[in-house]
Amino acid sequence: GHQPPHPGFFARRSAYEKYGNFHLPFRISADFDLMLRFIVQHKLSVQYRPMLTVRMRDGGTSNAGFQARKKANREDHEALRRNGFFSCLPFIYLKYFIKFFQFFRKPQAV
Repeated sequence: GHQPPHPGFFARRSAYEKYGNFHLPFRISADFDLMLRFIVQHKLSVQYRPMLTVRMRDGGTSNAGFQARKKANREDHEALRRNGFFSCLPFIYLKYFIKFFQFFRKPQAV
């Protein structure tokens, strides 16, 4: 249920050439699929850069209502399976339960 924020995710051209581009049949979860392949499946090294690169508002395609969330969850499930990872659709819905507790946690200082 947690992934790096996709608008601030950068990768070298060689990673795209070697491991592929966005899987466009995923209308909502193409970013999740790409980062799953790069970071988890192929274990590319990552770095956190404490700098503001993108300023976003709430919303977006994946948050455009219940049906969009349902489609995004199905695509996440398909992306996991497509890349050889175990996935069980009910477990994907558990992320909302986990996210609920984020509202009660103090943010960490950067």
